[in-house]
Amino acid sequence: MELTAAEARVLGCLIEQEAAAPDAAPLTLNALRLSCNQTVGRVPVVAYDDRTVEDTLLSLKSRGLARFVPPTPQVPTTRYRHRADERWRMGRGELAVLAVLLLGGVQTQSEIRAKAQRLVPGMTAPEVDAVLDALAARTPRPFAARVGTPGAGRETRWVEVLTGPPPAVDDEDEPAPATRVPAELAAPSYADLVARVADLERRLSAALDAPRGRGWDAGSLPPAAAPTPTPLEARSSLHRAGDVVDDRDAVRHDPLPGLGAGPAVPVDVRALADRVADLERRLARIEAELGALR
Repeated sequence: MELTAAEARVLGCLIEQEAAAPDAAPLTLNALRLSCNQTVGRVPVVAYDDRTVEDTLLSLKSRGLARFVPPTPQVPTTRYRHRADERWRMGRGELAVLAVLLLGGVQTQSEIRAKAQRLVPGMTAPEVDAVLDALAARTPRPFAARVGTPGAGRETRWVEVLTGPPPAVDDEDEPAPATRVPAELAAPSYADLVARVADLERRLSAALDAPRGRGWDAGSLPPAAAPTPTPLEARSSLHRAGDVVDDRDAVRHDPLPGLGAGPAVPVDVRALADRVADLERRLARIEAELGALR
């Protein structure tokens, strides 16, 4: 079985969160998304939105690796948990080591031991090492593999291979695990976020201006946002008469509506990513209502 990078991230988070905080399992969609996008203990850092996580959960469910827990009077939202223990016949220790590998990229054996022992207190270093060997020996497809050749004073390094073959690692240097993940799944750049906001707001405006059917309640929808300038247009607005603006400086400032010729405003990329996710949710809701009315 081969997993996508998104499936590996979501599955790893489900396993990790259940081991670290059993009382919090199963997880809500919001809690799972936050776990996927956290910056500590994740290689690479990503910025998944709700739709990405939901689509990935559906894919994992079809593979028998995730379970959906329906809403109840006490908890009125759908929640999610993994089924890796049943699907792959794994115990707590094996699951903990697998989660560490799925979330952390290429790691030394001591790093894996420390992280796994935090998830399963009482697990010894020899037990972690035995689990790594067992994951590498699984058939018909191994779950883990050693990378590089440990030299004098250097530890063995491990990586999961459920998402593909192990990366080529220079024995003289530390690995660069982020290169194993497609660029589209890594944290988006500032320019990408600005372009996505512009495209989403144009589509949102077009959806709101589309012909309405009977029963359409325009007051129930949020107002369309003003079009966002592209990065090139925003950069042009930063050039005043007789001034020369360094491109690096332009990227550090917010090219969103309202900037104009006023003082530069420092950009908050995380806030911009949240805005993109919010726009995508609004657009999906509007398009769904339009589709139902046509």
